[in-house]
Amino acid sequence: MSLKYSLTFLVLAVACVSSGLSAWNVIGWGSVAFLYVALSFAVLSIAYAGAGPRVLFKRASGRRSFWGWLLLGPYFLLNTVSFGLYRLLPREPAYVQVAPNLFFGRRLTAGEAAMVGWTSVLDLAGEFAEARPL
Repeated sequence: MSLKYSLTFLVLAVACVSSGLSAWNVIGWGSVAFLYVALSFAVLSIAYAGAGPRVLFKRASGRRSFWGWLLLGPYFLLNTVSFGLYRLLPREPAYVQVAPNLFFGRRLTAGEAAMVGWTSVLDLAGEFAEARPL
């Protein structure tokens, strides 16, 4: 449970609702996109407030259900863009070995995951879908 993230996504959801309602006279039904983003952020706020990862529709296999992709699509798009920028800017290694057969690192891309050949991965990111090769 993280109050900071819960409040952040709640503020973003309220801002999107406000933007959507104020843009109604200008863009009409296009403002529904703001409400869709607001719904996605509201669900994330609930998850971080204590409802947990089950609200994110992630299966035990690491895959996300269709409903998870549909409901949280705007958030996943935001995550994809920010993760891509994060990977490009610092140029740090994706993972480091801290002990024999024990590695720590960030979320791997599909290409990076295909190259490592690990047999087990502990996924601590309920917000991200599993990389395909894993």
